[in-house]
Amino acid sequence: MSRKKKKITRRKLSSKKKKFFIIAACYVATFIITSLVTLSTMSWFNSSTWQSEMLYMGGPVYIYFSDDTGINHTSGHGALVTKMPEGWDKLYPGMNISFQAKAVVQGEEFTKVKPWGDELTYYTTEAVLRARIDLDVYDPTGNELSTEAVDIYNWIWPQLKRVASNSTQDDGIWIMDPLDATEENNYFYFCKQGQSESDAGDYMLKAVGGLPNNVSIAFLNNSVIQLPPIELTNTHADCIIKFTIVFEAVQAFFPYEKDEVGVAKYQGDTTGRDTDLVTDHDVGLEKPLKIKNSRKLFEESQWFTN
Repeated sequence: MSRKKKKITRRKLSSKKKKFFIIAACYVATFIITSLVTLSTMSWFNSSTWQSEMLYMGGPVYIYFSDDTGINHTSGHGALVTKMPEGWDKLYPGMNISFQAKAVVQGEEFTKVKPWGDELTYYTTEAVLRARIDLDVYDPTGNELSTEAVDIYNWIWPQLKRVASNSTQDDGIWIMDPLDATEENNYFYFCKQGQSESDAGDYMLKAVGGLPNNVSIAFLNNSVIQLPPIELTNTHADCIIKFTIVFEAVQAFFPYEKDEVGVAKYQGDTTGRDTDLVTDHDVGLEKPLKIKNSRKLFEESQWFTN
């Protein structure tokens, strides 16, 4: 009997071991499968790349007023250099007077080192110019609209306009934009020579500067203006004549703007375009450097005087 019991006992133990091994095997298999699944979720094929670029704003636009040298800085009140006949310090009927007036577009070289070591060199920005002449004549009492003041004004202003409109240099010419009925309120724009337009607004401006060196543009420079060589009575004595010349400059880049989309006409090559009007795609692109395209930029600019 005892032998039989031992045999049964051995069988039961054998069965338990078998179950243990089966359970262990299943656990190992589960572990392997879990490991494989875990590894597979971490081993997708992958790649990565990137690029970046730093874009720098253009250089500033700087101008100053100069005498005939194109070097001396003469900006400011009471600094307009004038030339009268030698030995005279007051004006008399029939006398000549000339101005020394140049707009100097400053040039300067800038160097920046990018974070990764590359060096960037750039200069002040190209500019377009306009100028205005203010002529104020007062009688000895300070009345600007007196008969005496009007006599002198009406003689001098046409000369200023004529000389300014015929001032040429460096393939450039000054063109007056007659927008205002009062001519003195109008501006002269520095344009390219060789143009003939029926509308002043269609004249192409001449971009100047954008170099490491200064560029000077003359306006009424060394031009002879004659005081009235007519009979002036003693009431004209001690009259005050004030000449003011103003130079302004803005960047030589005029962009199409959002408010022009579908309204303004596109100016340029229309080959392949579906419309002659400005589209969203045109916003931010360059307009031609025409007087009419510069007006808004000039008017919206913030002018500071020293």
